[in-house]
Amino acid sequence: MKLKRTMGEELADMRSTLTEALKFFGYLFLALFLLRGIFRDGVFTIEDLAPMYKIDQLYRPFELPWDHLSNLGVPNTLLGNLVYNLPLILLSKLLGSVTLAHKIYLVLLVALGGFGQCLLFERLFEGKNGFFAGMFYLLSPWTAYRLTRGHNLIIMGSAFLPYVFITYLSFSRNHQLTKGVLCSALATLLMLISPHMAYLFFIVLAIYGFASFLSLNSRLRKLEGALLELTKHIVLVLQVLILTISLGMPVIMLNFSDLASQVNVIRPEELGFYTLRPELLVQEWANVIQIALFLALFLILLLKKRWLSLNTTLLFSVILMLVGGSLSFGGVRPLRPLVSWLFRNFPGFTLFRELNKFLYLLFFGYSILFGSIFEKIYEKTIKFLDGLSKRGMNLRGSFFFGLFIIIALLAAILPDPSMASGDLGGKLSPVELPDYFVELDNWLRSQEGDFRVAFFPPACWASTYNWSDKWFLDPLVALQAKPTVEVRSEMDITPSNNFVRWAYMSVYNGKTNRIGRLFGLMGVKYVIFRPDADMPEDRLDLFELNREGALEIFNRENDLELEKRIGCYTIYRNPYALPLLLEGRSQVLIVGDRRVLIALSYVDSFDFSKNPCIFLDNSYESNLTQLLPEFKYIIFDPLRELDLALALLKNKQVIRPWELIDFSGEMKQRWVRGDFAWHLYGGRLHVAPDNYVMTHLGDKTLSFTFSVPKDGNYTILIQVFETSFSWFGNISIRVDGSEVFINSRKPVSTKIEGDYIQGDYVWENIGNFTLLEGKHELEVKSVGGAAAISKILVVPTESIKNLLSLERFFLNSSRAKLVFLFEEESWAFNGKNPQTYLSSDRFSNGRAVYLSYNMTTNPFFIPRDGKYFIVMRAMSPMGIETNSSIIIDESHEFEFKVTNRSMEWLRLGPVELDVGYHTLKLRPGNGPVAIDLIILYEMSDFSDFWPQFHLQSPSTSELRYVRKGSSYQVEVDSPYLLFLETYSPLWELSCDDKSRITPFNLFSFGNMYKLMPNMIGKSCYLNFRGSDLVKRGFLLGTIMATITLLSMYVLRLKFRLASNVEGLG
Repeated sequence: MKLKRTMGEELADMRSTLTEALKFFGYLFLALFLLRGIFRDGVFTIEDLAPMYKIDQLYRPFELPWDHLSNLGVPNTLLGNLVYNLPLILLSKLLGSVTLAHKIYLVLLVALGGFGQCLLFERLFEGKNGFFAGMFYLLSPWTAYRLTRGHNLIIMGSAFLPYVFITYLSFSRNHQLTKGVLCSALATLLMLISPHMAYLFFIVLAIYGFASFLSLNSRLRKLEGALLELTKHIVLVLQVLILTISLGMPVIMLNFSDLASQVNVIRPEELGFYTLRPELLVQEWANVIQIALFLALFLILLLKKRWLSLNTTLLFSVILMLVGGSLSFGGVRPLRPLVSWLFRNFPGFTLFRELNKFLYLLFFGYSILFGSIFEKIYEKTIKFLDGLSKRGMNLRGSFFFGLFIIIALLAAILPDPSMASGDLGGKLSPVELPDYFVELDNWLRSQEGDFRVAFFPPACWASTYNWSDKWFLDPLVALQAKPTVEVRSEMDITPSNNFVRWAYMSVYNGKTNRIGRLFGLMGVKYVIFRPDADMPEDRLDLFELNREGALEIFNRENDLELEKRIGCYTIYRNPYALPLLLEGRSQVLIVGDRRVLIALSYVDSFDFSKNPCIFLDNSYESNLTQLLPEFKYIIFDPLRELDLALALLKNKQVIRPWELIDFSGEMKQRWVRGDFAWHLYGGRLHVAPDNYVMTHLGDKTLSFTFSVPKDGNYTILIQVFETSFSWFGNISIRVDGSEVFINSRKPVSTKIEGDYIQGDYVWENIGNFTLLEGKHELEVKSVGGAAAISKILVVPTESIKNLLSLERFFLNSSRAKLVFLFEEESWAFNGKNPQTYLSSDRFSNGRAVYLSYNMTTNPFFIPRDGKYFIVMRAMSPMGIETNSSIIIDESHEFEFKVTNRSMEWLRLGPVELDVGYHTLKLRPGNGPVAIDLIILYEMSDFSDFWPQFHLQSPSTSELRYVRKGSSYQVEVDSPYLLFLETYSPLWELSCDDKSRITPFNLFSFGNMYKLMPNMIGKSCYLNFRGSDLVKRGFLLGTIMATITLLSMYVLRLKFRLASNVEGLG
C-alpha cells in the first residue's frame, strides 16, 4: 500500500509539473506572439532603454559605489540595472549575441510575469486554474505601457513580484523560519531591481491583511477573532519588512548620504503630470469599453455583497483595484490634496514621481478578479451546455453567448489593438544603428587614460535622431565608453550637474568660444560634434541645447583642435584638458560669480592647472582667516566690494534659501530652487557658484524662519540679483510681519534682445533690528515681476561696523596679489548711444563695450596700497588705427592704440593707488574702440595676467595614481591635491590612520585638498566615504537581521501554540 501510494503521489506530482510546464510554455508562446516583431534585424531600444549590442556595455552598472563614468561622478545608489544585466550577460555569452539575447530575455520576463500571476491565482484559489488570470495580466495595458516606455526594471520587478507574494503566503500559513528568510531575501532582491515595485509589494501585503480582516469579521461576526488575525498579519509583514530593510541596509545607507539624496530628487508637481486624467482615458473607444466594463463589474459586486464579503481573495482584488485606480488619478482633484499629503508625510511615498505606477495594483487585482469570473463563467457554461446536451437542445445560442463573453473580455484586456501587431504598432520595432555610431563607441573604448568626453548637442535620455523615427536613451551617453559630461535630468541637483548646465548654456548662448578652456576644467579631452542627434522640442529646457545651436557653435572659431572624423561626427581634441588628479602649488580666490572663469579663459597666459580657483560664495563657512595667507591671487568683481569682508565676519548666520524650500519647478507659482530654472534668461541667473532661488512672476512670497542665539541688535543682508530692468529683481522684505525693505530700479536705455538680461548678485542691507533670542520669521516677496536671490546673512550689528577696515586688516597679512576684473557691466554711460555693446562669442561673456564717447566705472574699492598695472583686451571695430585713453581718478591718464579688428592685449602703467575708492574713465580718440576686458592687477615679479605668451596647454606634471574601485592611491609632492570629480565631503584624503582631510569646493564643482606639511611626499589614499557607509550598512543590517530572526523564531512558536490550542478548542 505504501509503495502504491508513493507511486500515485509521484504520478500526481509529475502530472502537476507537466501541467505547470505546459502553462509556462503557453505564456511563452503568447509573449513570443505579442513581441515577435522585436526579432527583426536591428537592436532593441525604446525611450528609457538604451540599445545594448556589445558585452562591454552590460558591465556598465558595475561601477560601485561611485560611478565615475556618469557626468563628473555620482554615487551609484540604484542597482536595478546591475541585477537586470547579470542574467543577460550569461545569456549573451551562451548565445554569442547581446542583441539576440536581450530580445529573448525580454520575452522571458513577460512570460514569467504571466506565469507568476497564474501561480499566485492558484495559490489564492486552491484547486482553480489560473491560466486566464495570468493571460489577463500579460495582455494588460500595464504591460504594454511599460514595454513602450522601455521600463525594463519595472517589467522585471512586476514579473518577479508574484513569486515574492507566493513565498509570503507560504510563510504566513506555516510560519517556517526558512520561508520568512526566503521571502525577505526575495523582497530585498525586488527592492534592488525596482524600489517602486518593492514598495507596491508591501502595499499589496497591507491590502491583503485588511481584506482578510474584513472577510473574517463578516463571516465569523467576531471582531475579536478578526483583530487577532489582523495583528498576526501585521507582525508577519513587519518582520518581513524589517528583515528586507536589514538585508538592503548597505544600499539604503548610501542612499541617505547627502550627495546621494541630490541625485534623484522628486518634485511634488510631477504628481499632477505623471497621473491619469479622465479626459485622456475617454479619447479611445477601447478605453471607454474597458471603463464601462469595470464600472459594471464593480456595481455587480456591490449588489452581491454576501459573495464579496465571504471571499477574502475577491475582496482583496477589489480593494487593490480601488486603491490602485484612486492613487493613479492622484493628480486630479479632489484626490490631489490627499496624495500631496502622502507625498510629503508618508515614508517612502516620494518614490512615486509617476503616479501611474500605481496602475500595477489595479491590474494586479484586475487579473485576479477576471480570472475568477472567467473560471465561474467557464464552469457555468460547461454545466449549462452539458444540461442542454442531455435534453437534446440546440447549442447555437449558447455558442454565441460564450463567444460574446470572450469578445467582451478581449475588449477589456486589449485597449490597445496594436497588441496583436507583434511590436505594439511599431513602437517596439528594432533600430538599425549606423556604422559610424558603432565605430565611434569602439574608438572611444580603445583610448587609454582617465579623461572625459563631451557631446554637442549633449544627447541624453530624451534624444532624437535623424536616422530613427524613435527617441531613446543615447547609448554613447548612458552606456559611457569613457566618463562623459552629460546634462542629467532635473532629478539631479548635484554641484556637478549645476556646473555642467551652466557651461553648456554659456557656450550655446554665445558667452564664450573658449570651449576648450571652459570644458577643460572638467577634464574633457575630446569634444564631439554629432549632427545626427537633437533635443526634443517639447522640453523647453533641453531644447535650448539643440542641434541648430550646435551647428552655429562649430561654424565659428574656437580653441579646439581637429582630431578626426568618423562618419558625420567631428572629434576635436582639447589641448586644455586638466587631468583627473593633479597637484596644486597655490590657489586663487574669486570674489565674484562664474563669469570670472570665462573671463580668465580669455587671458591666454592664465593657467588653471597652476591657479586652481575656489569661489568665495562656496567658502562662507570655511576658515578664511587661515586660508587668506595661502592665496596667490584674490580676484575681485569690482561690483562686489563687500563680499570678502562679510565672509570674514565671525558669529554670522548664513541662510541658504534653496536648502529650505520644497523641491519644485513651478516658477510661475512659487519660489523655486535654481537647479530647476537653469535654462531661463539664457542661463544668466545660473552664474551663482553656490545656488539661488527665483520666481518667474510678481507677488510670490518665500517664507522661512531663522534663530538668533541671544537678545541683541542684528543686521540682515540679502544677496539679490540686480539688473537694469524694472520688471526683474524687485523685492519686498518683511521681518516678523513688518515690511522693512523694498528695493526697486528704473530701466535704462541699453538695447537688450529677447529675454537676455545682465545683472549681478549683490548684497543689500535690509536694516538693523533688535531681536529677542529664539526664532523669527523672514518673508521675501517678488514685486512686479521675476526676482532671484542667493544667500541671506544675519550678523550682530556691532561686528558689521568698519567692514572694509576688517577686510584691509586681513589682506595686509596676506601675500595674495589683488586683481580687479572689469567687464561691460562695470561701466556707467554718460549719454545716449544706440550701440553701447558689441555681441560676439569672441568677447568674454559674449559682450564688449563699444567706446565712442566717455564712459566711467562705478566707484570701486582698493583695500591695499600699491603699484598696479592695467591690462586691456581691445580691438578696432573699423579696422583702422585708433588712439584712445584711460584715466584713473581724473589724475592718471594713459593713452593706448589699437590697429586692427583682431583682439590685442595692451599693458599700461604702473600706477600708485592708495586704499579707498577709485574710478576708471575711458575717453575715445579718433574712432570707436571695442574693449572686452580691463584687468587691474597688483604689481609683482611675475604675473599670470600679462599675456606675454599664448598658453598652448596646461603645464601639469603627471601625477601617478592607482585607482581601485572608489579609492585612489596617490603620492603628492605639493601642498594641494586637485580632484576633478563631483564635490562632496564624502571624498576624504588620508595619509595615515588618524587624519582625514575633507575638500574645499574647487571651481564650484570639484575637490581641492590642503595637505598638512607632514603629508607631503607620502603615499596617501583618496577614498569615497560612501564605501564606509556601505560597510556600516552591512554591520547595522546584520544586527537588525539577527534581532528580526530571533523574533521570527519566538513568534513562530507562539503562533503554532495558538493554532494548536485553537484546534483543540
